Amino acid sequence: EITLTIDAAKLPDEYQVSSLPSARNSWTVKIIDVDKRMVSFQSGADSSATESGDAVMNDLAISPALADDVMIPLKITGSTSAYSISTSSSAGASYADGMVSFISSESSAALEFQAANDTDNRDETITITIDADRLPPGYGVGDHPAWTINIADNDTRSVSFRYTNTPAWGGLRLPEGDSFGSIALYISPALEAGQTPRHPAFDTG
Repeated sequence: EITLTIDAAKLPDEYQVSSLPSARNSWTVKIIDVDKRMVSFQSGADSSATESGDAVMNDLAISPALADDVMIPLKITGSTSAYSISTSSSAGASYADGMVSFISSESSAALEFQAANDTDNRDETITITIDADRLPPGYGVGDHPAWTINIADNDTRSVSFRYTNTPAWGGLRLPEGDSFGSIALYISPALEAGQTPRHPAFDTG
């Protein structure tokens, strides 16, 4: 803010500062900064992770650097798979409950994403987005507002045959044209809703 004051000591001899109650000898102008600090992920590219594999990383950056401590909100959507997020490589930042805390003078936080092992059999995707609706006043979203992580599942399904109406001698050894027994192909664990089965190859030798 700037204050302009009439300097009575420097007024010409025939001038004086008004003494009227409604008169003012100073004028204060408060200047509102319209520039915003921009928050952005350093990379806008997707990352690939595997369950219980190595962590993947992306920097969350603020420009220009901070003058005060601040908390940046994140919104996490997509998979319900277990995961962890940390800022272990950033001395001046920390992560907890969807918020990245920066201390003054810091300009970036190295986020580490670690996918945990689960029991389902599907690949999953998680998107971490800077929550523009909850940013502090004076902050905006930069060029890369979101970070997407594609998680490759590491679980396997077993495939086996099961016989029905099996003859007493064991296997399914039938004369040509006979329909004494049948074979079922089982997949375990069962496919989940929305998953498309991939048919295994058969050796007919």
